[in-house]
Amino acid sequence: MNSVVELFARFLLFFEYFLTAGFRMACALGCYVVLLWLFLTEYYLAARFPWWQGWWEYAFLVPAFGLPAVLSAYGVCRLERIRPPMSPMAFDERDPAKMAVPVAAWVSMLREAARNRRGLLLGSFLRWQARLLVRYGAGVGPLPRPQLPRVWRRTFRHALALAWFPTLLVYLCSPFSSPPMETLAAILADRPAGVERMKVGRVDAKIGLIEEDLLAKGDENEWYIQSPAKFPLGWLTTFPADFPRVYRRLQALSLGEVSGCVVAPDPRVEPGLVTLKPVRAGTATIDFWRSAEGSLDLQMELTLFRRDSVTVVAKAFVH
Repeated sequence: MNSVVELFARFLLFFEYFLTAGFRMACALGCYVVLLWLFLTEYYLAARFPWWQGWWEYAFLVPAFGLPAVLSAYGVCRLERIRPPMSPMAFDERDPAKMAVPVAAWVSMLREAARNRRGLLLGSFLRWQARLLVRYGAGVGPLPRPQLPRVWRRTFRHALALAWFPTLLVYLCSPFSSPPMETLAAILADRPAGVERMKVGRVDAKIGLIEEDLLAKGDENEWYIQSPAKFPLGWLTTFPADFPRVYRRLQALSLGEVSGCVVAPDPRVEPGLVTLKPVRAGTATIDFWRSAEGSLDLQMELTLFRRDSVTVVAKAFVH
């Protein structure tokens, strides 16, 4: 049992090393996490799989933790196989005396062990421990090897250095990560935000699937169903021009003195005069049913929102 605890403690120490070993390593790991978020949440998979939403949007956390965890496990294995001579790991932890050594002696042994190692990982790991002991070990008395991490873990500065990783993950999982992404995408977009194309469809018992593209007129904010008599009910599919934006939401609002239709995000949902649906895989589909009181010329206002459901990206009107 003690050996398992010791191995886990070393695993945590290696994990800590990968988070705080230096600015370049932190930048590399941070870029890796952001790219995972972009491809697994904001862009790649969301563009190809409409069901990639909800809890799936947090799937990037698995490889985000997975890479440093795998590297930490590898470091523990290397350390167990090759215990560097003259290093703290060379002492037998089963010794009941638990030899207590001054911090300066530990620093010397760690540096000597690092010089005797050819491997980049173990050498860098040992030098990292020596640096932390030099930085935070002033005034600390003799310590046994298992208590060395307490020298730096009790300091606020080191806790702050560790905090960047969970802070980044919490930020990417929160709604606050979407506005900067929206702003960057707007700067880099090759065409203005809005609805690029629409089509209407339904399933007829005799003919089967009937689909028809809507006609855009004027400034392309006005869209018209070419054969309204064919679609007493069905679904309206929109294609936003500036996809991908995982957190975009499309609102459909039935207009007119006498409402021409009712809308719903799904056929299984009770329809109403207004509905809201997230944009997924570059499309959003709204189901509609014409009301008996309304004319064939239904009127519907489509509003594309950001994730907050307040900031308007674009508007369009369907007739």
